[in-house]
Amino acid sequence: MLVFVDTDTAGDSEVMRLYLSGQGLTAVCLTPGFAVSPEAARWSPDEAKVAVAAEDGLRLVDVVDGSSALLDSGLVSSPRWSPDSGWIAYTRWEGGHKLYKARADGTERVCLAQDGDYASPAWSPDGLTIVCEKAARGLWQLVLVDAETGEEQYLTNDYHDNTAPVYTPDGEWVYFNKTDHTRFRQVYRVRPTGEDEESVTGEAAMHGEPDVSPDGEWVCFTVSCTTEAGVFYDLSRVEVVSVHATQQVSLTDGNAERLTPAWGAPDSGDPDSYAVVYEEVVKDSAGGTDSEPQPARIRLEKVRLPRRAEEPAGLLPTQYVLHQNVPNPFRQRTVIRYGVPATGRVNLQVYDLTGRRVRVLLDEELRPGYYSAVWDARDNRGREMPAGVYFYELRTDAKVIERKMLYLK
Repeated sequence: MLVFVDTDTAGDSEVMRLYLSGQGLTAVCLTPGFAVSPEAARWSPDEAKVAVAAEDGLRLVDVVDGSSALLDSGLVSSPRWSPDSGWIAYTRWEGGHKLYKARADGTERVCLAQDGDYASPAWSPDGLTIVCEKAARGLWQLVLVDAETGEEQYLTNDYHDNTAPVYTPDGEWVYFNKTDHTRFRQVYRVRPTGEDEESVTGEAAMHGEPDVSPDGEWVCFTVSCTTEAGVFYDLSRVEVVSVHATQQVSLTDGNAERLTPAWGAPDSGDPDSYAVVYEEVVKDSAGGTDSEPQPARIRLEKVRLPRRAEEPAGLLPTQYVLHQNVPNPFRQRTVIRYGVPATGRVNLQVYDLTGRRVRVLLDEELRPGYYSAVWDARDNRGREMPAGVYFYELRTDAKVIERKMLYLK
């Protein structure tokens, strides 16, 4: 099933409504009683409800019976679901766009960040942090916000606009747009610690917002089409690039304006088969940039994408990894992410400057995968530790890795 926003004539004006459609089905209006913003509506991870920015605030729409619930009133935007479907992150206008989260059952609403202008929140796969845009010095930078305490850490801090962040399913990368030294909007990626920032694209063209496939293997986006006469911003093609940065594939040509590509789930019977959905505006038969565009239509493309044998087929680490804690420095709690390539006993501990062990965060057998742990600056007895420098250590039979962190009160 697919939800989308389209125009509806109401009296002498046009308003935006939310529609539900599917293969062989007539589109059904889910919001006949109120208008919505033109931004994309968001399915809950359990596919039971849709979060949408409506004319009167943040609404939750039941796709079965069409009922809706108002979770927050006012001018809201960019609703995003937490991985467990329990919370929705969004921004709310209060003299600036403040970052909020609200429980999906309507029982609680929390302002996480109000010191600045925020946009485009995106949850980490473990639900512990939210990456979003924040206005700083007249530019957009990416910040990582603790979903519990609201503590922030900048992922980017440069002289470029950094926008549209999205996590990979394993939480190892954040993909985003950067208008860099090329003067074009490119696709970049950075670790959630702010490390290893690198460009993914470099073509002299505007690149649209990235979206990562559900299996974490591919990233899709639009690319404005370039000719000898220059760049035509109203014509674009859909492209995908491997997260391993070894392959880039054009899914369409550049004969139309294409917007907001998004992924469907891979075919269970064919792991290399994907569904990509995007909006398309087609020029009339006269052609040329002065032609009148037809109304936007939604296209569903099913494509097969190659997978190199030497590339990892899943989201498993190939070596033991211990990332820098986030945020660092921290005041209330911090998140430590690590990766385990083989089944075995894993121990994660915190030490003070004297080498005294103050907290055991983990001591158990784990399967291969990426994990995260939270330290709340307390010892094994629940006593709050003094401010200062601490060390955390990942210990296995095959590897010992240690890093340093700073706790501020």
